[in-house]
Amino acid sequence: MENIEEMTGKKNYVPFHLHSDFSILDSATKFYKYIERAKELGMQSICFSEHGNFFNWVKKKQYCDSNEIKYIHGQEFYITESLKIK
Repeated sequence: MENIEEMTGKKNYVPFHLHSDFSILDSATKFYKYIERAKELGMQSICFSEHGNFFNWVKKKQYCDSNEIKYIHGQEFYITESLKIK
């Protein structure tokens, strides 16, 4: 596929639930590989939503900036009504 519009039928597609290798067991892909592919596809922005951490968010943003892609910071958390520690 040549670009994101060809792949999705939309002019600008942004995944809002994307994990890099900083989300253990959900991805083994380095964040820069996702950014490089997004640039190849002509995407305008990308969002990483790691599991309960924000490791290397500055490096992700800087790499996005250097590739002219808007960085969106997401986060995946788990909530509970109550937490009982024994």
